[in-house]
Amino acid sequence: MLRESLSRYFWKLLLLTSRTTNLFRKVVIRKWETPLEQQMSERLFHLLSFVNLSVPFCKNIYTKFLVSRHDSSFSLEELPLLPIITKQSLKIAGKDALANDYLSNFQSLYFNLDDSFFRNLYKILFQKDFIFEIQTGGTTGSPLTSYKNKTALLTDGLLFLRGWLMMGWKPGSKVLWFYNSYYDNNFSFANALAFLTGIKLFFFDHLSDETILRFVNEYNAYKPDIVVTFPSYINDAASTIEKNGYKLMHFPLGIEVSGESLFSHQRRNIENVFKAKVFDSYGANEFGMVAHECEYQNGMHVYEDMALLESIEHGGDTNSLLVTRYDSIYSPAIRYKVGDRGTLARHSCPCGRTGLVLQEVDGRVDDFIELPDKKRMYPSTFRQILSKCDKIFDNCILESNLVQTATHSLTFQVVLSSKSEESKITDWLVDNFRQILPRDVNINLNIVDSIRGRKKFRFIERNISSVAIEKVAEKTFPSAISQRIFEKVLK
Repeated sequence: MLRESLSRYFWKLLLLTSRTTNLFRKVVIRKWETPLEQQMSERLFHLLSFVNLSVPFCKNIYTKFLVSRHDSSFSLEELPLLPIITKQSLKIAGKDALANDYLSNFQSLYFNLDDSFFRNLYKILFQKDFIFEIQTGGTTGSPLTSYKNKTALLTDGLLFLRGWLMMGWKPGSKVLWFYNSYYDNNFSFANALAFLTGIKLFFFDHLSDETILRFVNEYNAYKPDIVVTFPSYINDAASTIEKNGYKLMHFPLGIEVSGESLFSHQRRNIENVFKAKVFDSYGANEFGMVAHECEYQNGMHVYEDMALLESIEHGGDTNSLLVTRYDSIYSPAIRYKVGDRGTLARHSCPCGRTGLVLQEVDGRVDDFIELPDKKRMYPSTFRQILSKCDKIFDNCILESNLVQTATHSLTFQVVLSSKSEESKITDWLVDNFRQILPRDVNINLNIVDSIRGRKKFRFIERNISSVAIEKVAEKTFPSAISQRIFEKVLK
């Protein structure tokens, strides 16, 4: 009760400060007076103007593009004229990808987990301004470091809040973060605010029955209103709870998942055990949260006032997602190639929200199998078969993945809810996979008890050491050559 009361009053006190109140209205509840497209184009214009002058990586890149646009006008149809930024190009640029002259005016903020709670809290609330280091998870083996100032960090937090409001959050609501300890450094800032904001952090080293039992005990004691995690983690927890007969003494308002593709059988399994809706969301450490599902589960509503999403074909990758975050002035994210595949649509929703919807995130751009004829097959093809199987055999699939060790060899791993029809399910899956795969590809199907990994779940795992993965040249900058080419295009 004490914690709930403190959390409720903390939010009210925080919103009394003029700076935070204005930011809250802007990010969470503001109703834009100008047409959204106009507001988007103006914010993009100002972002390009700033980084063109202040970021060495972007220096003069946008000059010719901006020279004829003194009135801040910018048609979003012109967006394809701008170059695409990749993680590789940012890593090559290093500190040149930052607005160093501006960041040098800010004091670096470091959290020391050995410091007292109140000392870390003081740093966040009362340090005049600061820059904070954010590092990607590096699941592809290539972590990226970016920097955010106090306003950007608060904005990221409020964008989480925007999504939680769709789930029924209110001041005093309790939130449980359920993550692998691999990610705890990225959430160290949350450690400082956890107590007052109603956030409880549950980190683990490896998923196991013992870990999930410990999670259940803390979950029952804390009684969270919202759980935030990866789909594979909470799905594994749901399956283990049901298998071992663990009792849940409380059901949350909703469960927010992100960081991985959400499968239909995962959503069904999680909702069945936790008696709560699963809300899919999309974001990354580099640019924060940019889309969130509402209660109607018709796709994730894109925060178009804060970010611009594109889905294009680039470098041989279909439906590759690009993100532009309008306030990314210190670590620019402009047409940033995330490395994810996703589909976008524009339609109205029964919730009343209109605009762009991220319908599906279909894994990473490198989530594919390569066939002997060099053709690629993506997760969505296999997911359709698995979904059909799940319907035919009455919600039989709890988890699954695909492992490729050679161009002619595939292994499917499947976790079943019951083994009573194991042989029928196995035959059905092999027959249907055989229909879509070449005859010279060997298919192995293994029924396993669990699929557990230490990091993010990958539906497709390619371990082809003998096959060189084709590298397609990407349109990137900052090299002098690419800059000259881009300038010629604008002429």
